[in-house]
Formats: sequence, C-alpha cells, structure tokens
Amino acid sequence: MSPAAPSPRLFIALDTGSLDEALAWVEALAPLKTRGVGLKLGYQFFLSGGFAHARRWRDAGWSLFYDLKLYDIPNTIGGALKALSSAPPDFLTVHAQRQTMLAARDACDALGLPTRLLAVTLLTSMSGDDLTRDGIPADVKAQVLRRARQAMDCNLDGIIASAQETRLLREALGARPLLITPGIRVLDEGAAPDDQQRTLTPQAAKAAGADALVVGRPITQALDPEAAAVHILDSFSRESIP
Repeated sequence: MSPAAPSPRLFIALDTGSLDEALAWVEALAPLKTRGVGLKLGYQFFLSGGFAHARRWRDAGWSLFYDLKLYDIPNTIGGALKALSSAPPDFLTVHAQRQTMLAARDACDALGLPTRLLAVTLLTSMSGDDLTRDGIPADVKAQVLRRARQAMDCNLDGIIASAQETRLLREALGARPLLITPGIRVLDEGAAPDDQQRTLTPQAAKAAGADALVVGRPITQALDPEAAAVHILDSFSRESIP
C-alpha cells in the first residue's frame, strides 16, 4: 500500500454513473493524491458497480469519502457498515437523525472501522421555501444548527453543511467537529451555481471555518481537471478576510 495521504482539504465528487468516466478523472487527478485531495463517491458510482474500484483506490493511497447519506433502521445501518468494511472509507455520510447516527456510531465502533462519520444536516439544494413545503419552519440556519448539535450529542466526527452555515456552526460548536463544505463554486470566474442554492467560493468557505471542501463539476467538467483542482486548493489555502 502507498504511504497515507495527508488529511484532505478538498474532496473531488465523482458524480457519474460511468465507471470509465470516473476512472479517467482519477487518472487525471492522480498527481494530487499526496497534496490533500480525496475522492467523494456517491450513489451513481456505487450503483454502477464501482465498489471494486474503490478498493483499488484505497489500496493505492487515496483518501475515500463515501457519500451514501445512510438513513434506515438500526439493523440495516449496522449491516451497511459491515458490508463496507472490506474497503472502509475514511469518511461516510449519514442523515442527521438521532437513531441513524447512534446506530452508525455503534457499528463503526463495534467493527473497529477507521471511518469518520459525518452528519448531513440539510441538503445544499434546499432552501427555506423547500422546508416550508415540507412542513418544517423555514429557518434554514436554525434547522442546521439543531441537527448539528444532535450530531455532536451522538458523538459523530463532523458535519456536512453549506458554507453559508459554516460560520454559525464553528462559532456555536467550537473546534470539535470537522466541517466539510459542499456547494463550492468559483463564482468569480462566472461559474453558474447549477442546482445548488447555498453556495460560496473556496476562500469564503475557509474564512467561515470550513476544514475541507467538496467540489464536483467545477473540476470534473473543466478542460484541465488537475489545474482546476489546484486552483481551488490554492484559493482555499490563501488567507482571506472573514
């Protein structure tokens, strides 16, 4: 096995159902494996038969983030963690529902997995209007903070939350949780926010207290994915005014 990569500051979302496309992206990004870049693998990848590739990438030294957003009865959550244990991820998402989080924490501990569990508070595609339509009080920040506090009570390792809530979480929860921020867009270069509703730039996310970023299309759809990833890493590393 290759030497362990540094803790990622950037996860590249391989959001595709084409294994050939995912393999090409990983090959193009291979030089960044030792520069604090990891791979985020979601439903499309796994449902297309990608788990064998995840095993190989893990053995090659990539840091892996399985974005599966687990949410089920405790027995099923435990079974899912056992099924993943042949190639355990460094990071795994679960929905910020107390029973689900406790089941995932118990399963990870019982199996001795190195996986850090991350709570999904509110999808970055959702807005206050979406909450209203779902019958939830339309205060996005209050909902995110409530669910994040519950995740800390369940002894999870970190939170997935929009950059627009990251400062709130850092101020409320301190240094304890790992804060990973999706919905990053390089908007100063004219990129569109697509279906993300709550987005910020890499520098703004860092200033708000993010530990790491999740970026997909601005990298994978770039003419030069490696150069795009390096640009985002550099932007995230630069000092910025809060």
